[in-house]
Amino acid sequence: WSSSRWTAFPIRFVVVSFPRSGSSLVARIIAQHGVWTGTCRPADLDNPHGYYEHIGLASLIGETVGHSVNRGVIPGAPDGWVESVERVLRADGYESGRWLWKGSAVYWRLFDPFNPYWIVLERDSDEMLRSCVRSGAMRPRPHTLKAHEHAIESVRARGAVTVNTDDLIGGDMSALRDALLRGGIALRPEIVEACVDPDLWHGRAA
Repeated sequence: WSSSRWTAFPIRFVVVSFPRSGSSLVARIIAQHGVWTGTCRPADLDNPHGYYEHIGLASLIGETVGHSVNRGVIPGAPDGWVESVERVLRADGYESGRWLWKGSAVYWRLFDPFNPYWIVLERDSDEMLRSCVRSGAMRPRPHTLKAHEHAIESVRARGAVTVNTDDLIGGDMSALRDALLRGGIALRPEIVEACVDPDLWHGRAA
């Protein structure tokens, strides 16, 4: 595999958001449509259906650029980054086809070299911030908020599809349908309905 193969065949889905915006829910739905997610962070009380955060890539990000979420830093991809990601995914059993990474929007520049199908999530800001505080996902300080806002604006400028997760919970699948169609996947409403848990969303959404 060379990095040119990755950029020539854009079959990567990258879901970025502010923490606690419903990225785990959206990633779960995408995974249930047959998109590879690999070995991910396990479920817990805050997120009983799982986080869909690839453990190997999370470790690689931490080792390479540090954990930038609370620092409000938007790191770029260092030399050799694409090859490092390839090695991590191959070591976890990835061979070919569609794959998914989801995470904080501040890491968007790390995945820009893969020419992905971008999906940006939005959620009611007050609910999102309350969920951050409840879960300890991040400290909602002004510089972290600004970094996420800037990152999300940059991703939208790359033609991302924006999915409002409050709307999705309410039954509006149109934006997610558009996002999946870009990668050649027909949305299956029954999968979305099986994944959506309104009680969990209004209580501990991740």
